[in-house]
Order: sequence, then structure tokens, then C-alpha cells
Amino acid sequence: METYPRRFVQTSLVYLFFGVVIGVISSFDILKHIDLKLIHTHFNLLGFMFMVVCGVGYHILPRFNGTDLYFPKWVAPHFWIANIGLILMVVGFHINIKMSNSVVLVIGAALSAISVLMFVVNIFLTIQFRNRKAEVKDIVKPKTEAAKIQKPANWITIDPSMKVAEIFDKYPGTLEILIKDGKLVPLSSPEHINKVRDRGIPLGAAVMNHGGDLEYLIEQLEKHINTVSQPIEKEVKLTKPDELIEKTMVIGKVLEKFPATKEVFQKFFGEGCFKCPGQAFETVEQSAKMHNVDTDTFVDALNKGK
Repeated sequence: METYPRRFVQTSLVYLFFGVVIGVISSFDILKHIDLKLIHTHFNLLGFMFMVVCGVGYHILPRFNGTDLYFPKWVAPHFWIANIGLILMVVGFHINIKMSNSVVLVIGAALSAISVLMFVVNIFLTIQFRNRKAEVKDIVKPKTEAAKIQKPANWITIDPSMKVAEIFDKYPGTLEILIKDGKLVPLSSPEHINKVRDRGIPLGAAVMNHGGDLEYLIEQLEKHINTVSQPIEKEVKLTKPDELIEKTMVIGKVLEKFPATKEVFQKFFGEGCFKCPGQAFETVEQSAKMHNVDTDTFVDALNKGK
């Protein structure tokens, strides 16, 4: 779990504790001269419930949607704005009672409202961003039936739902086309190439997000592949017998390289593991911890079952 999602969850537990304590004190009417109801209510709602939703939401939802947060740099400022806003609002409420006017209350309420808006916008766009990706595979259609007829029977076609890495790994020379004709300029960086491999980003989604012409790109790719490039066949079966599965390996890569481990994953995690998009970037160790399974035991089982 990343730093600030974890801090959201940890801080929410602190607010829960003090919210309950203040609620108990309020029920016994110990501090009659102080109105504790607002502190109790806001510590439990904005402090505990909202912040635990933020922490879990920032951590889980992007992973389940197979993408990054739309605005990842918002998370840290959001954490501080939410906490400062809540404290100022509670303090300002009591100042307002005594002075009938409190700028502190207004500032605290405004910051709290901004923090809620930041979370809503970030998560909404993250989910919408992924939903648009899922719909990309239906975007490209052949212009006419004649276009299909003109292609030879052994013509290799490119579908928008194909993984970007699958294309440039299998067909030499296509990486340059993806960068130039697809406007996928980040692929010029080796680090980004590894990121694309690990996350299994579809071609259509990548091109759409970078403003490229998907139909034109597919035309150029197919032309290159069928006239110039020769596919590089994967040698998945040529793995060394003594090659071990390590806890730092990505689940999807383990399943691809060692198909027999599917039974082990199913035994420990159930069928849901194979439908989870998190397998594209979640490591064996992370998966084990999420399911409360001892990492070493699980890795040993994978190596025995491979």
C-alpha cells in the first residue's frame, strides 16, 4: 500500500478512536459547557468514514480497473487538506458559538468541501478512463466489405484490444511505427516500455489516450507486418527446469510462463484470482499478503506445482 492511502486509513482509525471517546463523554454529559456533538459527528463521518473510504479507494479501485489514478499527484495534498479542514471546522464551530462569527469555521468548511470534491473527481475520472479503454476494441471497423476481400487469406490483422507490448515484442520494427504513427512517444523510454509490458495496456486505449489515429496506425502496422516484418515466436516452453518462481514476479507473468501454477493459485485464492485485473501488475508477494497467506509457503507451492 502506498504512503498516503496508508496514512488515510491510519488517520481514520485515530479519528474513530477519539470520535467514540467523545461520544461516550457526551452521553454522560460530563462537559456541559462544551457542545461535543459536532466533534463526535464530524470525527466519525469526515474523520473515520470518509478517510477510510479515501485510503481504500485510492489503493483498490485503480488496481481493479487496471489503470493508474487519473491525478496521482492529488493524493498527498488531499490528505493534508482533508485533515486541516476537519480540524479547523471543529475548532471554528466553538469559536463561532462564542463570537457569533468565525472565519476559521468558514475556512475549515471550505477545505473539507474541497477535499471531498478532489476525491470524487479523481476516482470518477479514474473509473471513466478505464471504461473508455474497455470500449476501444469496438472502435475500428473495416470501411467496406471490399477492404476485407482485398486482403490475402494469410493476412495478419491487428485488433485494438491487442496488447501494445504483444505487438512490438512479436513483430520487429513496429515499435518505431507505434511511436511515429500512433503518437505513443513515451515508448521511446525503456522504463515506459517495461511499464507497458507489466500492465498489459491495449493498443486502442493507448492510442486514444495519446490522441492518435487508431485506424491509420492499424493500417500502417498491418502493412509493415505483412510485407516487411517476420513474427518472433515466444519460447515459453524453453524455460530452464531449475528456474524458480520468486515472490517479486508479477502474477500474470507467472501464469504465462508456468501455466501449471494455475491450479496452485486456484487452491490458495479461488477462481476470482483469474478475473482480477490486478494480476497484470501485482506481485506474488503482494497477492499472498492480500489473502493472508504466508509468502514463503505460497512461493514453495508455486515452484512445486510449476
